[in-house]
Amino acid sequence: MAAHIGILTVWLRLESFESLKDKRKVVRSILEQARGRFKCAASETDLHDHHSQAELTFAFVGADSLALTALLDRMLQFVEGQCIRKGVELTDHASDVEKWGG
Repeated sequence: MAAHIGILTVWLRLESFESLKDKRKVVRSILEQARGRFKCAASETDLHDHHSQAELTFAFVGADSLALTALLDRMLQFVEGQCIRKGVELTDHASDVEKWGG
């Protein structure tokens, strides 16, 4: 049985944050909570030096592509909720599930 990899990337706008320190505090909180709740790999993957923008990526591995798709949907809902609570705008997102191996 082949493995599947699910990836979700979100782009955030942090208009009310004026420093990289403020941005990193919020980003770190979202990533840590996602890791704890979903047991996923999570990282800030781009826009590191922009205090008002962030790109976060979450990754999962599993045997069932449909289950991974549902998990990515739940992760997106989780991130949307975190953004609302933290005063951050989720401006865009992209997700994909790919087969890996034979």
